[in-house]
Amino acid sequence: MEDKNITGIRVKQLRKNKGLTQKQLADMINVSPQVISNWERAYTPGISHDDLSRLASVLDTTTDYLTGISDERKLGPGIRSVDNPAVNDFFKTVVEEFQSTPAITPKDRQEIMEDLAEYFHFKMQQKKQQQKNINGFTSR
Repeated sequence: MEDKNITGIRVKQLRKNKGLTQKQLADMINVSPQVISNWERAYTPGISHDDLSRLASVLDTTTDYLTGISDERKLGPGIRSVDNPAVNDFFKTVVEEFQSTPAITPKDRQEIMEDLAEYFHFKMQQKKQQQKNINGFTSR
């Protein structure tokens, strides 16, 4: 994402996703609502590391996501999402397929999900190994 106010945009988005007002968020991280407003509108040049850490904790994300270093945001314990429309569209299609196929039993659904997870894990390991091979080859 290329925006001068990436942090403010993400703070506002995550705050709204959690159903919090600026005052509620401010109370949770011990700042004034005006400070939250200023951060969201980029009226404040920067956010202290401590405030950023508290924001990340309250908003269930990482400081890297808030500052735009990463597009990967933590959604909860062990759950992550990537801000990538193609990935989101893929998952939406999978969910719609599950919902529109009543003949699939809960056991079948569980097996399918386990197979998808296993395949995904396999492909990710494969990509990591390919990257290691490339990095190892180019660094010599």
